[in-house]
Amino acid sequence: MSTLLHSGGQELLNSLGGPGYLMDMERRVEALALPSCPFCGGPAEVCVGMMCLTPRVMIRCGSCKSATCPQPTGYDVLHKRNTTVNEALTAAISRWNRRQ
Repeated sequence: MSTLLHSGGQELLNSLGGPGYLMDMERRVEALALPSCPFCGGPAEVCVGMMCLTPRVMIRCGSCKSATCPQPTGYDVLHKRNTTVNEALTAAISRWNRRQ
């Protein structure tokens, strides 16, 4: 079971689609079976926050705080399309599982 941490207050809630969306995401994260930290064996935490007014998702260790790079949402210049929070979460999970 994983934990969802979020920061960003009302701005984050509005950009994600409101409190209902955050509760759905919380249920999805709790159902994940993320592997423990490769460095210390601590529990994985899914973090959602704002950076430069853009929601970002990353996974970090609850003990030593090692983490994946934050996955942004919004317009992806490289692939020329919009990235949703669910896609950012999927990318962060993939990076955590590969330890990148």
